[in-house]
Amino acid sequence: MNQITAINVVANIACMGSMLHLISKVFGNPRSPVYANKWGAYACKAAASVTFCGAVANVATLSTPTWTEVLLNVGVSLNFLWISYFMQTLNHRPSPIKPVRKSIYAKQRQKKLDPLRNQKT
Repeated sequence: MNQITAINVVANIACMGSMLHLISKVFGNPRSPVYANKWGAYACKAAASVTFCGAVANVATLSTPTWTEVLLNVGVSLNFLWISYFMQTLNHRPSPIKPVRKSIYAKQRQKKLDPLRNQKT
C-alpha cells in the first residue's frame, strides 16, 4: 500500500465515522428541524447514505485514486469531521431542568381556590 492509498483510507474512515455520528444526531432525533421539510429530509438521507457507501467502498477496495481525488476525499472528511464536532460540542445545550410536579393535594386545593380568585369584588 503506497502513501496515497493510506491517506485515502484514513480520510474515508474519518468520513465514515463522522457520517455515522451525523446520521445518528440528525435522524435519530424525531424533533430535528430536518423533518420540517419532507423532501429535504429524503434528500439529506440519500446524500448521507451515498457518501457513507462511497467511503465504505473506497476502504473496502483499497483503491489508489489520483492525487486530486485524494485531496477531495480529505477535504470532504475534514468538512464532515468539523460538522460532527460542531454538532457535538459547540451546539450542545444542557437539558432543561424538569419542572416539579404538583402533588395531588396541591392540585385539589388549586381547584378549590380558582373559583374564589375569579369572583369580582
